[in-house]
Amino acid sequence: WRAVDIYNINMLEGYKSGKHKGPHIFGVACKAFKDLMANRKNQCILISGESGAGKTESTKYVLQVLTIAGDIRTGASASIEQQVMLTNPVLEAFGNAKTLRNDNSSRFGKWINVHFDRKGTIAGAEIKTYLLEKARVIHQTQGERNYHIFYQVCKAAPQQKMLQDLGFADATQFNYTKMCQVAGNMDDVSNFDRTKQALHFIGFDQQSQSSIFAAVSVVLHIGNLSLGQDGNGDATLASDRHLQAVAGLLKVDENEVRESMCNRLITAGTDVMVKPETMEKANQARDALGKVLYSKLFDYIVTCVNTALRLKNASITMQVSVLDIFGFEVFQKNHFEQFCINYANEKLQLHFNHFNFMLERELYAREGIELVESDFVDNSACVELIENRSWGVQAILDDVCIMPKGDDKQFLERLTQTQQIKGHNHFGAPKQRFETFVINHYAGSVAYTTNDFCEKNKDILSVDVVQMMQKSKSKFFAQLFEEQAAAGATPAKPGRK
Repeated sequence: WRAVDIYNINMLEGYKSGKHKGPHIFGVACKAFKDLMANRKNQCILISGESGAGKTESTKYVLQVLTIAGDIRTGASASIEQQVMLTNPVLEAFGNAKTLRNDNSSRFGKWINVHFDRKGTIAGAEIKTYLLEKARVIHQTQGERNYHIFYQVCKAAPQQKMLQDLGFADATQFNYTKMCQVAGNMDDVSNFDRTKQALHFIGFDQQSQSSIFAAVSVVLHIGNLSLGQDGNGDATLASDRHLQAVAGLLKVDENEVRESMCNRLITAGTDVMVKPETMEKANQARDALGKVLYSKLFDYIVTCVNTALRLKNASITMQVSVLDIFGFEVFQKNHFEQFCINYANEKLQLHFNHFNFMLERELYAREGIELVESDFVDNSACVELIENRSWGVQAILDDVCIMPKGDDKQFLERLTQTQQIKGHNHFGAPKQRFETFVINHYAGSVAYTTNDFCEKNKDILSVDVVQMMQKSKSKFFAQLFEEQAAAGATPAKPGRK
């Protein structure tokens, strides 16, 4: 990749004034704003493309245009403009990672609403996020990294006493980050400075920042908890510096951490029993906590960003919305995350087809105009295969997850036994030996490995772990888990969140 000098301020001003007419991301954003002001109708820009196509960078350029598009600017609007642009380094630090195709890949989808008053002055903004790739927190493919923030804090720790006090060390020392440390020409130390400065300007005070980085440290040390087993096959948790770090930062007792990981409370009527867990189950509990804690931290940051960007008055506003979602993904091994990402892309493609072909056909028919047939791919059947509420792949997965002993093997068996699925043109028969099934998407066929499909679809913590977090003497961590659902609580139907 190399920088091309076609995104400078002169180019932007040229499209804003109407001097430049050629195809350009600045031109798309300027047209959206001009149509907003001329027609007084909300606008939407959909940024799509496969992984590595440049969606994240394009989103930044669109926001750059929208934040300075109006002719009337005030001190308040200038502050909002800066805050909107400074959300980029924050969300990239906590939501982007190096993949095999892209050194700065967004591992979540986002919908950004930029609000304007009737004069075209920016009045506020809000961000909605979707499908953060939580599995990346605990595991990465060879050659890929965890989220940027982990490497930023580890690299910056030698020069930052606050980070040292929170227990950060070199990224090679942590199980969740030792797979790969380098991402192209990224300077993690300078990027950490940018992240901190952006957090400060958006409105995170020193205490809030310290709490955020403490949560990042807890996640790293959780990954290093040393789980084993005794002579009976029951899980054990060694007392070492990582357990001390987790307990100290969470402000809970070490024994509470050990009990929540290695044992399970079972309630039967008025009786409460303690059941020892196997080492495998304890490892799952540990990694589940790491994923959920990081996900809640990410949601907390987005909530605080939205508070800073919210409308400062109740005046009626217009808005330009920008959707930046994952590109279609196909790797050597495709998991539940790729299934969700590719389903989202199927829905977007269906939406695109509907508005660009289906509705156009109806308009031609109503006006009696002869239609030249186009050969677009109608993917509605593929979408139905995934989301049909009676027999679709999602419905079967949810049903299997509700079963007491439902697992990935049963999920695969149900797929082959369901009449509507096994004969479907967009479904490839599972290969039992490889525990995979194939979906023929609009962009190509993808073989999905069913390993952990059920576990990831449930995505819930045990009661013991949730209660430990809720009892934390740290107000920050206790509040993160205030409304957390737990396994063993009154069950809600599992599904994608």
